Amino acid sequence: IGCVVLNLIVVTQMNISRLKSQPPDFLVEADPTSKHLFLNNFIGIFIQGDRRASPAALLAFLEFGMLLYHFCRLAREVVHLLWGSEEDGWHALAEILWNIVPDLGSFSAMRPLHFVTPKIFIPSFTRRAWETYERRGLKRVSGLCFFLLSRVFFAFVGLEAFMIKFIIASEEHRSATSFWGALLVSAAFLNQMLGVVDMSK
Repeated sequence: IGCVVLNLIVVTQMNISRLKSQPPDFLVEADPTSKHLFLNNFIGIFIQGDRRASPAALLAFLEFGMLLYHFCRLAREVVHLLWGSEEDGWHALAEILWNIVPDLGSFSAMRPLHFVTPKIFIPSFTRRAWETYERRGLKRVSGLCFFLLSRVFFAFVGLEAFMIKFIIASEEHRSATSFWGALLVSAAFLNQMLGVVDMSK
């Protein structure tokens, strides 16, 4: 529960504060930091001048989207728990306690990196490749191609989120006015990094 509270504070309060400090159009002048961000440079193709989307704003919108997704998951299971059959209720309770609550406790924009870690990627790729080999067909081949493309996308998004978060966490740690403020920033970043790793539940 403590990790859930900490993570929700980080995702909501801190991201809202960062958004309030951004320009109204969430565009900033390109600097060495933003120029090294792949997705931000891609977005810059569609923006006139030497400007880029604010990395902090990109991160905030991505995390708010993920938060909405997890709350939708939670709402669906609560509906099954309260108005579904007894069997559905137990399944919903297990899903809430076993999956949704731990996810809320550590999710972040870095979460896509979870799906490209060797422990997760290699077994998933091996299984899909074997299924494609055994059951040859356009549907299986296209499914394998989509799987690989999605993992490349996850790697880019997760890596970019990590770079932005690392920069923001280091800046906020240096500018913290108290020991507890610096500790909160460090603990929040570490907690979200643990969300990338496949922790046994």
